[in-house]
Amino acid sequence: MVFEAGYILNSRYRIVKLLGQGGFGAVYKAWDLNLSHSCAVKENLDTSLEAQRQFTREATVLANLSHPNLPRVTDHFIIPDQGQYLVMDFIEGEDLQTMLEKDGTIPQERVITWMGQVMDALEYLHGRSPPVLHRDIKPANIKITPDGKAVLVDFGLVKLFDSHVKTTVGARAITPGYSPPEQYGQGNTDTRTDIYALGATMYALLTGIHPPESVQRVAYDTLRPAHVVNPRISARVGNAISQAMALSPENRFRAIHQFRIALGSSSTETVPAPPQAFSPQAASYPAQTQASQVISKPLKKKLPGWAIALISVAGVGLLGGLCAMIFLIPGLKPSFATSTPAVVVKAKTATRTSLPTLEDTPTVFITRTPVMRTSPTVNPSSQLSLVAGPFNGEILHNATDGLIGTVDPAVSVADFIAQVDFIIPYSTSTGSWDIGFLFREQGFDKHYRLAILSDKTWYVTDHNGSSNGTEIASGTLTNLNSLEGDTNKLMLVAFQDRGWFFLNGVLISELDLSTKSSPGDIELATGMYSGDEVDGKSTPYKDFNIWQTNLTPESGSLVHDQDGYIEEYGPESQYTNFIATVTFTNPYGTSTGNFDYGFMFRNLGGNDQFRLPIAENSGWELAFHSGETEGVQVGSGVISNLRTGAGESNDLILIALEEKGWLFCNGSLVSELDLSSSLAEGTVVAASGLYTGNEIPGYTTDFSNFVIIPLP
Repeated sequence: MVFEAGYILNSRYRIVKLLGQGGFGAVYKAWDLNLSHSCAVKENLDTSLEAQRQFTREATVLANLSHPNLPRVTDHFIIPDQGQYLVMDFIEGEDLQTMLEKDGTIPQERVITWMGQVMDALEYLHGRSPPVLHRDIKPANIKITPDGKAVLVDFGLVKLFDSHVKTTVGARAITPGYSPPEQYGQGNTDTRTDIYALGATMYALLTGIHPPESVQRVAYDTLRPAHVVNPRISARVGNAISQAMALSPENRFRAIHQFRIALGSSSTETVPAPPQAFSPQAASYPAQTQASQVISKPLKKKLPGWAIALISVAGVGLLGGLCAMIFLIPGLKPSFATSTPAVVVKAKTATRTSLPTLEDTPTVFITRTPVMRTSPTVNPSSQLSLVAGPFNGEILHNATDGLIGTVDPAVSVADFIAQVDFIIPYSTSTGSWDIGFLFREQGFDKHYRLAILSDKTWYVTDHNGSSNGTEIASGTLTNLNSLEGDTNKLMLVAFQDRGWFFLNGVLISELDLSTKSSPGDIELATGMYSGDEVDGKSTPYKDFNIWQTNLTPESGSLVHDQDGYIEEYGPESQYTNFIATVTFTNPYGTSTGNFDYGFMFRNLGGNDQFRLPIAENSGWELAFHSGETEGVQVGSGVISNLRTGAGESNDLILIALEEKGWLFCNGSLVSELDLSSSLAEGTVVAASGLYTGNEIPGYTTDFSNFVIIPLP
């Protein structure tokens, strides 16, 4: 039988989801209730006495293996008349078969590096006494972890080598294209069986062609050398693969190290792994017994982790509809020491206006008819790597099981944008509800949690082993559409130690995410607070997407001159919606002269853009320029926490989202901005010398941590 999510196997392993299934068993992702971590459970349904004796002998050997490119076997057991079970580490990452289907072929350098790591694992296995054979090497059984390490998984077919025993039918493992003739019963299997499968795996990765089945090659060898199929492959590598895939074991390499030498590379350096794309699964987290103490807001009722009960998610197409399109994120230009701009057409400096003082009214908004660009050159969404979604469905409520209901796309990243449209499940007269995200989950009850509640409050909490967690931020929502059936758009952005939370196109809060910076799972969640579920009801959602960002902040210098142009630096990609961060260093003190720095954005070139300068007198101004040097002021004010001393630095954040914007300085919100004057896609640049007379030749305005995060 197939175990349902939530089933507890052997009183210890709570099933999370089915990973794969065959005629003789299945593989599950599970949560180890004793050790509190994820694991993989391999099931073998052969219940014969001989199979059980062989399993016990071999599982004992596997449990003593330890290698960085192999999962650890942590447990094994037999349930009479049901099956044999092998428990091992669950390896996060993307398998090479998925990567191959997505990319077609994988570059030779990357394949050689990853296969070098697999060879390390095989040398370790083959060097045991007795030698351990994997017997099922193929792209689907090699996972690439988020940090780029290759791990050889699925020990379910591992055999101990005995030269006196012929392979039995029950032990025979056949993967067409990757199994040599001896695995079809035409001889004994030995270490050369793994060498054949490894060669076939490399053949598939480098050519994009499924290797011909070995028993079909016996009559007529149809194997074309890899370097003939793909001329980008070196002849040395192609010939080495052909020898590894020789039909007769005597003609193959006798040992892995010979294969490695023939390839001409012994590198096992870790290489970066591409973004992952997975189908979502519904999941739930076990509850913790609550105290009876009454507090001002509901106690968190669930502990997170992989102790799972399956929450039904409406729409069978949620899995089949996964279309994770992986795009290249445009890299920013390298750090530089000059002010050479990325934008060819430079804007002219404007005459400096009289900026307000601390006693003046800080902000004035002028609404103008939007200036729209008719044919944008870049879609901002294409600047992101979509790693999950779009998903549509609903999370069923269960008010009595004490579990959080989640939708888990099995995506583990640190820097991301998660967005979803959630629909109010019922009115508050029926009951309370909540919705939000669990993210950067790094283990049992170790994650951040964002929750929006039906009473229009919101909380972000940091969980480090406590069910309630530590509150990072909270507040009350004034823009929540709260009637039954209303739709709300929730967006969460996480980048390094910062986060931003938006609801219905409005920035709700900046978040401090400095305590957890490592990659972790991201899940859509409901029922995070006690009493926030009503039996028979569900929380519908649509367009649940996760984008990954792999941006590297830039540093450089803007050199002062007196050419009458603004000094600027930024990528040529164009954005309407974005988050831009930068740290500027004052070039000199106010006693030496005037200076300014800031942003130009939605920039169409020349004098057609928004300009946001911040001057040494602590004043800021937002002006819209539609082809003229002198723009129309849209907003202005004074920054009370601006550092103005020579060599002091100021951390600026500019957020643009359709008609609204927000300016932050040194962690404090300066002002909301009216961006309705232009919704054009344009470049975003860090700039200085936006006003005439604000540059002194011989000085530079240095900047660091400059990055632009596109918003979908």
